[in-house]
Amino acid sequence: MNHSQPNNQPPQIVQAFRTWQEQSRLIERLQIGFILGPPKTGTSWVTSTLHAHPNAIARGEGHLPTRLIPALQQAFQTYTNAQVGTKRSSDKPPAAWLTPGDSDFLLLARQACDRMFMRYIATCPPATKQRISAVLDKTPDNARHMDLLATLYPWARFVCVTRDVRDTAVSSWFHRKLLGDTGPFKDINEFAPAFAHDVWAPMMWLARRTGSRLGPNHYTEISYEHYKADPHTQVERLLRFLNLAADQDHVGTCVAAADFKQQSGRAAGNEDASFFRKGVVGDWRNHLTEAVAAETVRVADEILSREFEPGSGRNALSPHDNILHDTAPADTAPTPAPATTNAA
Repeated sequence: MNHSQPNNQPPQIVQAFRTWQEQSRLIERLQIGFILGPPKTGTSWVTSTLHAHPNAIARGEGHLPTRLIPALQQAFQTYTNAQVGTKRSSDKPPAAWLTPGDSDFLLLARQACDRMFMRYIATCPPATKQRISAVLDKTPDNARHMDLLATLYPWARFVCVTRDVRDTAVSSWFHRKLLGDTGPFKDINEFAPAFAHDVWAPMMWLARRTGSRLGPNHYTEISYEHYKADPHTQVERLLRFLNLAADQDHVGTCVAAADFKQQSGRAAGNEDASFFRKGVVGDWRNHLTEAVAAETVRVADEILSREFEPGSGRNALSPHDNILHDTAPADTAPTPAPATTNAA
C-alpha cells in the first residue's frame, strides 16, 4: 500500500516508525550488557568504569525487567481481560484475532527495551555515537530476571558485582540511615544477618544459578576486593569479556574514571555520609561484633550452598525463606516475610 503524500514523501509517523525499526536492527549489531548484583556491592562503580570507555555507554537504573516490562504485561492483561469479558451471543471462547498472544507481548517487550537502549545512546555527543559498540544497563535487580533478559537478548553479557557480605551489609546499613529507612532494625548488628539472608545471598544464588546455565561467555563476576587489589587486571578482564578494546590506554582511562577520589571528592578511607561512603575493604571490623560477623557469613554460605534444581529453571530456595520481601524473583513464589524480620 502506498502511504505517500502528494509530494511522494511518506507521512511523518511512517518515517518515524521506519527509523524506529531500523534502530532496533542497529541494537543487534551492538554488545548488550547487564550489570547486576546485590545493592552496595559496587554496581555503580562498575557502571562508571565501563561508561568511561570510548566505545561503551553504561547507564542506570533502567529497571527494564522490574518496572517497564511488568507495566507492559499489565496493559496486555487488562486489554485481554476486556476482550474476553465482552458480551457475546455465544459461550465460545473469543476468536484468536481478538486477543494478542504471548509472542506478541515478548516482542513488544523487546522493542520497548530497545527504545530505552537507544535513549542511552542518545545521551552521547553526536560525534561519538558512531563509535559505540556496547550498551549496558545497570540495575541490581537484573540478577532476579536474567532468564527473561537472556531470552530478549540471547547475545547479551551479564556482569555480576560481588563483595564480602559483611562489608555489603555495613554499607547498606549506612546507606539506609542516610535515606532514613532502617526499617524495624535497632542497630547494624541486628540488620547484618537479616540482610545476608533476605537480600545478598538470594540475589547471588539466583545470579549464579542462571549464570551457570548461560556459561562463561555470557556471565562473569567481578569482586570489589579483587578490584581494589589490582584494578587494571580486573578492568582489562571485564573489557575483554564485553568485546571492548582493552589496551593499556583504554584500561587506564576506565580505572581513572572510577577512582574513589574522582567519584567522591575525597580519598578512600575518609568516611562521609554520602552515596560513596568510604571505599575500603574490611570496614565491617569497625562495626560488627565477631559473633554477628560470623553469623552473617554462615547465613550467606548456607543459602549459597543449596543446589540448583537441574533443568527446571526454578529456584530451589525454600518458599518459607524470608527472601526479598514483596519483590520475589520472577521464577519463584516465596512466602512474603513478616515486615519485622525482613531486610530487603
